[in-house]
Formats: sequence, structure tokens, C-alpha cells
Amino acid sequence: MGYFCQRDKAFEKTLCEIVRSFLRSKASGKDRDTLASMNILYIVLSFLLIVAVHAIAEDASDSTCEARASSTQTLNLFINSKKDEAGEWFTTFHASKTDPRMTNIKLNMTQTVYQCSNGQAVHIKGVIRGDTANGTAQSFDRLTFHPKCGINAAISDDGRSVQKIRVDEALNGVLLTHRPLKRNELFEVRLDKKGTKFNYCLGIGVTTYTPESFTIPDHMYNLKSGNWMMYHNHVYTNGAESTKNYGRNFNELKVGDRVGVMVNKLGTLHFYVNGEDQGPAASNLPSTVHGVFELYYNAIKGTIVDPS
Repeated sequence: MGYFCQRDKAFEKTLCEIVRSFLRSKASGKDRDTLASMNILYIVLSFLLIVAVHAIAEDASDSTCEARASSTQTLNLFINSKKDEAGEWFTTFHASKTDPRMTNIKLNMTQTVYQCSNGQAVHIKGVIRGDTANGTAQSFDRLTFHPKCGINAAISDDGRSVQKIRVDEALNGVLLTHRPLKRNELFEVRLDKKGTKFNYCLGIGVTTYTPESFTIPDHMYNLKSGNWMMYHNHVYTNGAESTKNYGRNFNELKVGDRVGVMVNKLGTLHFYVNGEDQGPAASNLPSTVHGVFELYYNAIKGTIVDPS
């Protein structure tokens, strides 16, 4: 298309000469009336060719030349389809971008080979989207601790970390997440600091309560409804032991170890230690639950860990 846009005059002249030579060769030996008819045909064909060339040039200018001149955000995609040695069609492509604001290129492409009566037809279709730094894509909603928490807990690091105020106090370190957990979302906390005064260490789980809907208890074990917690190596439902010797013992955790909790899309509760699933702990959980972390006895400091 670009060639027609830049070379249309020379192209018209060449087409005209070809048509003229063709008609002269056909008209040799004919009478003058026949030659006149041929000349009329020549004029009509030349006119149609000129109109077609101008239409192609104008279309190319509108769709390519002007677009390139005015565009400040360019994304080029190069596609090459061919057959391999086995006769199978395959496609290679690469893309380049010139918009400095673009942070990512997403390409969804499908290739279909159809068997037609006169051979094969390859259809390629796809969607390209460039994500920009100031685009409309929603940012990741990181979990944080809700500011309403136990009286012996001090939140820091923009809601990501918590530390005991009085390290010799065993309880009053209950915290909830600032929003409900999504299904299949892992709420994971790293043990950053651990004391040695007590025999027990931390707790984690979920609750149907919201931070605004109840008074934060000194210990989630004392809440007799709407909560599923893990302490030691046991699971507790509404303050009662529901699964004994369930998984790894939290009391043996070391600094740097991680504990987590997740409700999967089927409503089954799972606990995790250092990313390892401890197995199903409860089923048929409500669709809306908040994550719970408890600085319990020897646990002095913890930090929420983003999913890897």
C-alpha cells in the first residue's frame, strides 16, 4: 500500500503503456473502425485503472500514512506463518512497542487451519492490549491488619506487621484482616520474633465476625461462635477442639517460619505451614470470612506475606 502512495504517477503511466501496447498488438491489421473501437476501450480501461490506483493510494494514506504521522503510541506485531518439514502449519510472531508509558503487552492469538476444496486456508485472529502505568487495571488488593485489634498489639508497616507491646503478656494479641478473604486466597503470616517464656506460640484462622461488629476478645478460643482457629497442632471450632493432632505443631515454629489459612472455592478450610498444605480442617464454611492472626504466648512479632 505504501508503494502505491508514493509512486502512483509512475504506476499510472506504466499501466497506461501496457494497455496501449496490448490494444495496438490486437488491432494490427484491423480497419480504422476497429482501431477506433479499441482506442475507446483503451480510454475506458485507463480511466478505471487510474481511479483504482487513486483509491488504493488514498486508502493507504488514510489508514497508514496519516496514522503513523499522528500516533504517539505505536505497537507493531509481526506474524509469519509457514509449513514445517512435516507439512504442519506453524506461526511465529513478535511485538514491539514505542509508548514509554506502556508496562506490558498482552497478546491472545488463535490459529486455525481449514481444509478447503482447493487447498488449505490459515486463519489467524487475536487481541493485543497494552497495559499502561496509569491505565484502568485494578491494582492488587494486598491484605493488611485492620486497625481495630487486641490491646496488646501494635500495628506497623502500613498495616502489614504487628508486634506485642508487653512481651511478657500471653494474650490480647488478636487481629483481623482489613477485608474478607477471597475464596482460594491464602492469608499467610511470617513469624518475625519469638520469645521463650511460655510453651505455646501463635494462632491463625478465620471468623465470620467483622472488626466493627464485635469487641475484640483477649483470646479467640474464648469466642464461642463464628470462628475456626488452629493452635498448637489442633483445630478449634467455636472454641471447642474439633480436630486433634491435625498438622505441624505451631509451638515448634522458628523465626522465619510461615503459617497460613485458606478457604477454597468449595468452602473447605485448609491450614498451611511454610507453604505446605496441612490438609482439610473443616467444610461448608460461610462465603464471607475474615482472616485472624493471634500473637499468642511466645509469638512477639509477625508480618503478612504476599502470595508468591
